[in-house]
Amino acid sequence: MSVSNPSPTRCLLFLAGVMLAVATGAWLRFAKCDERPLHFDESVQARILAERLEQQAHPFDPVHFHGPLLSLSAQPIARLRGEESWSTLTAPTLRFTAALFGLMTVVAAMGMRSSFGAGAGLASAAFIATSPLLAYYSRMFIHEPVFVLFGLVSVLTLYTFLERPRFFLSALLGWSTGLMAATRETVVISLLVWTVATFIWLRLHHADSFRSDRIRHVARIALPHLLVAGLVGFTVIVLLYSDFLRHPRGVVDFFTTFFVYRPQPGHEKPFAYYVNLMMVPKWSGGVWWTEVGILFFAVMGSLITPAGRGRQASRFFCFTGLLHILIYSAIPYKTPWLMALGWTHVCLAAGIGSARWMSVARGRWRVLAVGLVAMVLCWHTVQSYRAVFRFASDPRNPYAYVPTSTDLVRWVDWLEELSVRHPELRADPVAVVGPSYWPLPWYLRGFDRVGYLDVFPENAAALPLLLVLSPNEPEQLEQTHMLFPRGLRDDVLVTVAIRNDVWEKEVKGAVP
Repeated sequence: MSVSNPSPTRCLLFLAGVMLAVATGAWLRFAKCDERPLHFDESVQARILAERLEQQAHPFDPVHFHGPLLSLSAQPIARLRGEESWSTLTAPTLRFTAALFGLMTVVAAMGMRSSFGAGAGLASAAFIATSPLLAYYSRMFIHEPVFVLFGLVSVLTLYTFLERPRFFLSALLGWSTGLMAATRETVVISLLVWTVATFIWLRLHHADSFRSDRIRHVARIALPHLLVAGLVGFTVIVLLYSDFLRHPRGVVDFFTTFFVYRPQPGHEKPFAYYVNLMMVPKWSGGVWWTEVGILFFAVMGSLITPAGRGRQASRFFCFTGLLHILIYSAIPYKTPWLMALGWTHVCLAAGIGSARWMSVARGRWRVLAVGLVAMVLCWHTVQSYRAVFRFASDPRNPYAYVPTSTDLVRWVDWLEELSVRHPELRADPVAVVGPSYWPLPWYLRGFDRVGYLDVFPENAAALPLLLVLSPNEPEQLEQTHMLFPRGLRDDVLVTVAIRNDVWEKEVKGAVP
């Protein structure tokens, strides 16, 4: 509920709340964001960005990769920082790009203020800012921070349009969904969810639109808006997938990706994976992990909020969020970040529900409402702090999905120092033997010649440096190399093999 002529005290409290939400969101997204080792997926996206920086273009691959908007967004940031190639690209640039989109999502949630009141906008922003899931994946150079921002803009625009259709909103909806399509092909799931939710909303609140004598009239009104949204969205898709008309084939590839895209195997999970991740309390690393508090406020807002626009909106966002989760749960391929957009919808519903509860409660009930909301936000902040700082690359963190070992940074730095003392490590090729070697290419950028092979090369015994991943066994190098087992990812080891003569010189040089 919006407040007309708010008092100075209310304005100051609202401003303080906005500053606190934005500051907390920024801290959880930007602080020390480059300290965690790059994830497998981040390093792949970094390579795509580097190719774009070096070649001025990167054709879209409809089989294995997502849309171009992530690398396009990071490109000007990298150039402003003087990074023009694979060798000069840095982790702070990558993570800053993701964190910036994550913070803009917090700010965009406050756009609810104009429709549902200052309290609803602030509460929604606060839930998004402190959500461990959203905070953690806003610090990763992957597509989700971009996808979530424009997904949030889309659903807020859609609901505002349903209440009062305007061509400006149609164009804005087409623009935001077009940018979603330029980020991930999973935009079709969101479009399906929003279409179903729209029909249900119209059926509940504008039942006369479905009368036989009204359908044609409603269609005449809706068709121009759909054409505007479709035209704007299609224009965005054409420009971005064609790399601003430099690669027209990319537009065709966008439509073919829905038929030829092949997800990476090994990510199949049971149906209840997302429910367990987000809602079931888990004890790990000396702390309880759960975000069920957000779901509580979302459901409460849908059920007990007094009749009116607030309850309609809360139910709409709660339904769209839970339907996202249901559809993604039915798909065998699962990763935690796929929950980000659906969970953002739930945060919007929770913001409306909690704000409405605090505004209508009186006496001790208001104290209880404010206290409970504050407790949930504080508890989410504690979880987010542990997720993004203390347990950022720790398998005990339920959000740290196949994390890169912190040991990787240490032993790559050691190899860099070793190669300075023994130039033959750089003069000869470095062989990386085995599958799923990312993010090694990112960390081996300092070596000029690195080959990535499925099997040992014929001259393996003569190479001064090899990195061997399972299922290849390094036993054949035992006579010619010193073998050092090191960590790569959670439960994934890499054996560093240094030729005996190089290691003997290192040992002799270390003896005083």
